[in-house]
Amino acid sequence: PREVKREGDKVTLTCKPSFTLPSRTSFTWYRNGASLSSRTEQLDLQSVSREDAGRYSCSVWGHNLRSPEVTLSVICLQVEGPREVKREGDKVTLTCKPTCGLTGRTSFTWYKNGENISSSTDPLNLQSVSRKDTGRYSCGVDQNLRSPEVTLNVLYLQVEGPEEVMEGDKVTLTCKPSFTLTSPTTFTWYRNKSLLSYKTEQLYLQSVSREDAGRYSCAVLDQNLQSHEVTLTVRCKYRFCVYAEIIVV
Repeated sequence: PREVKREGDKVTLTCKPSFTLPSRTSFTWYRNGASLSSRTEQLDLQSVSREDAGRYSCSVWGHNLRSPEVTLSVICLQVEGPREVKREGDKVTLTCKPTCGLTGRTSFTWYKNGENISSSTDPLNLQSVSRKDTGRYSCGVDQNLRSPEVTLNVLYLQVEGPEEVMEGDKVTLTCKPSFTLTSPTTFTWYRNKSLLSYKTEQLYLQSVSREDAGRYSCAVLDQNLQSHEVTLTVRCKYRFCVYAEIIVV
């Protein structure tokens, strides 16, 4: 017989005789043939580690009886890979690494936020990560034997503000990071990929005109991060007009 447990699990082994024993009976437990200190019917392993793996058996003191051995396998799995990704679009590889208890070619199952996402012997390759890939990842050999979860954070910037305004309106665009900035930060703003002079988190357009229409993005260069572009459409006060190659009505 074989028991398979995760590192850190609680394990209880019971020495079960086929006959009635006196209330005060001393048991002897063995691991890999060597006697252990426990003398009770149950052997409690509160938090198993790789050192607890082995062949267990028991005997009853004063009786020439010894149980067959049972094998306790302790599976140790851990996910290796980056915990933070600086840019959306980067490639990320997560590897399920067994540190004990597994031999040969094993098929791993990958989980994100507890849900099955992939079964493979290969690493989990995320070819072009996006903010949707942020989550808790783990791997396992079946539903109950999994590694601890690791959190993958995809860091990104997002431009927040109105998509459509009237000519003459006041407009504020905000460069919003998905994470907490720990020090004073210089922001960089672009319109139609051309550098603007603004260096703060917010870009203020006091009275927008047709020249302000276009595709805006922001960046934090010392973090190597740049947002996706958002389009600002400026509606004119006349029936038809064209601003920055965008036809508005």
